[in-house]
Amino acid sequence: MKISIGTAQFGFNYGITNFNGKVKFNEIQKIIRFCNINKIKNLDTAIGYGKSEQVLGKFSLSKFSIVTKLPKIPNYAIKSPENWIKNQVKKSCQKLKVQKIFCLLLHDPNQLRGKLGNKIIHSIQKLKKEGYLINFGVSVYTVKELNKIISKFKIDLVNLPLSIINRDFMKEDYLKLLKKKKIKIHVRSIFLQGLLLNYKHIKNSPIKKNNFFDQWDRWLNNQNITALEACLLFVKRIKEIDKVIVGVDTVQHLKEICKVYKSSKKIYFPKFTVNEKLKNPIKWKV
Repeated sequence: MKISIGTAQFGFNYGITNFNGKVKFNEIQKIIRFCNINKIKNLDTAIGYGKSEQVLGKFSLSKFSIVTKLPKIPNYAIKSPENWIKNQVKKSCQKLKVQKIFCLLLHDPNQLRGKLGNKIIHSIQKLKKEGYLINFGVSVYTVKELNKIISKFKIDLVNLPLSIINRDFMKEDYLKLLKKKKIKIHVRSIFLQGLLLNYKHIKNSPIKKNNFFDQWDRWLNNQNITALEACLLFVKRIKEIDKVIVGVDTVQHLKEICKVYKSSKKIYFPKFTVNEKLKNPIKWKV
């Protein structure tokens, strides 16, 4: 399967529909065990995800491909970022107890602009040669943002938002263009932080008043499918995607995701009328 486990909620209270806080250690243990048994080999984490890396480091990760993210380079390190970047990567390896990281992503790809960008790329190339990294990439929000990067730099992987209501990266065969450039595609936000699955449980949020949810409920009822089926089977059919990142808070949740992902159910996916602000969690007012 193309499933990758997002681990933000392993390290801190993440997500608008996270009502239980950080995932308990014994539940993480069950999730990792399930991943091993079912050959789910990708974990998506970040230096900025609280203690996510430390928690993951308590398990044997030799069979996993780890993707982690570099936070924004602080002002004091901008003139000479090489040592700072290397120290961050070494600390991640130590916390995760791995010798190398499958992919390092920039959380703030805007820092690739100007002279700093060349310094970052030089640092990354050096870390690759030294065996700390296999791949390098960026985490982006928009096509425009990604275009600026790939027009100037060669990257190995992109982490981008894609869902049944956010199809911006699917326009004009853009995903095919990325594959021609041999860029691996990992997609996130397929559930919109769980909003598409659990929006009714959010109290007193302006997001609930969005007109989209009337369309959403009506379509799900007409199709006789669950929101989970709709979200997962929409991305499953996109062959250019290499990994689908999902956040889970229980092993039972992961089992349900895997069961649905294996489904061969055929669904017609209409185009929904969606407010642009709803597609991007940064713009949410909650």
